[in-house]
Amino acid sequence: MLHYSKFLRDNAMTNHSSPTCVVTFADKQVTRMTVWSANGKPDLRRGIHLAWAAYESRTKRFPPAITALHFEARHFEVADGATVTTTRFTAEQIAEATDDR
Repeated sequence: MLHYSKFLRDNAMTNHSSPTCVVTFADKQVTRMTVWSANGKPDLRRGIHLAWAAYESRTKRFPPAITALHFEARHFEVADGATVTTTRFTAEQIAEATDDR
């Protein structure tokens, strides 16, 4: 029988390439979550939809406007440790990605 801790250790998502989406709403609430990406690049629309869902789950209210959004991606190098790349989005890019709401 496979021991559960061995399963977790062998299948853990460490050093994964999915970026973290950090969203700040007008009421200063911040959501932060990993957004799956097949190619490791930021998926703005997916990040916004997940941030809205997280906000609604946390506050039980409809989310206000997004005032800031960026993605953080960690890049692991064996000798030097991890580096973080930040991708910021403008208000226009955020507005364009939220057309459906």
